[in-house]
Amino acid sequence: MAFISLSEILIPVGEHLKYLAFSDDRPIGCLAVSSAAYHLGCRDRYIGWNPDVRKKNLHLLAYNTRFLILPWVRVSHLASHLLAKCAKIISSDWQNLYHHPVYWLETFVDTERFKGTCYRAADWILLGKCREAFSALPLYTL
Repeated sequence: MAFISLSEILIPVGEHLKYLAFSDDRPIGCLAVSSAAYHLGCRDRYIGWNPDVRKKNLHLLAYNTRFLILPWVRVSHLASHLLAKCAKIISSDWQNLYHHPVYWLETFVDTERFKGTCYRAADWILLGKCREAFSALPLYTL
């Protein structure tokens, strides 16, 4: 069963994890995270990184590359619930696979199509629009 169309598939570069969410035996959503972007001005300023500190610590960040609630699923607040649940387990899963934790998660929201409500509801912080990334999409971090 294809949850994401072939046109949306990106081959992950570097470290990455993929999750499928189920209710009983039925899939309800999926989430993917990968290595973070090397340089994002608004993120680096928020964290307080200079180039040397970023180089040393970038591996401690992960980028939420894909998040999907399947179209037939209608459950209030499910998206923010899954985001929060994944945020709690990603670091230990990353540690088990790549031998280091993840302390920050980040993502971009296509505001032409979405509002980012589920990220805000899951306590992600809007850092602003990063001009370096994807035509100035808003960057959210946790």
